[in-house]
Amino acid sequence: MIVTEQLEVEVSRRTLKRLKEITGKDIKWKEIVYLDKNEMMLFSSRQKIDLRCDKCGSSYIQKLDRLMSRHIRFELCGNCLSKMASEKMKITVRTEKSRLNKSKIMKKFHASEEGIASKKEAIIKWRKWLETKEGKKHLLTVGDRLPHFYGEEHHNWNPDKDEFSKYKYTVQSLTNKNDLSILENFDKNRGLCGVDGAYQLDHIMSIKYGFDNNIDPELISSIENLQFIPWKENRSKGIHCLLDK
Repeated sequence: MIVTEQLEVEVSRRTLKRLKEITGKDIKWKEIVYLDKNEMMLFSSRQKIDLRCDKCGSSYIQKLDRLMSRHIRFELCGNCLSKMASEKMKITVRTEKSRLNKSKIMKKFHASEEGIASKKEAIIKWRKWLETKEGKKHLLTVGDRLPHFYGEEHHNWNPDKDEFSKYKYTVQSLTNKNDLSILENFDKNRGLCGVDGAYQLDHIMSIKYGFDNNIDPELISSIENLQFIPWKENRSKGIHCLLDK
């Protein structure tokens, strides 16, 4: 709700025509015009006005052009808009179905020629940026956190590797393209064997089982075949999978 009763505007060459249309008066350049609440909603400018949220009653200030870009800002403050958007996301993009669907789309994209080309282009840009002053400063503080290539995409790929190693590299490459954040226990601490309370990423149907039974690597690396389990459970499982039991 608009609190400002009147908005004082100095007529410029840019706003002259629009203000004539809004007020219906024969105004002139550099003249001072006063707009009421209804007229303000028709006038887009960088001037600020006072408002009060219709939902929580808090006061806030906004620029007219920002209000005009989304009229609901005339009624709700930023906090209420954020809460409304958050509630909407809970039943749309934050659902498990939506996350799985997004994971499949991204997995398909990164496996495509376009996705691989996009990744290579990003790496080239990243390397160039690291040569700049900001990039060198970043290296000193954060380091080079560049996504790595796997399998035949890696510059040190050995074409003489045995078939199982090739299969394993392919599965690992596809596994890393999944959105692992949707898995249970994703937020648990991950670490090596022997680390107290550490969890590890596990393939329910093991990589060795997939290789021995000639199973498509995409099935072994699919999000449905992944889980985070305690390191002790992962080590005791070995190369076996649920199908072996």
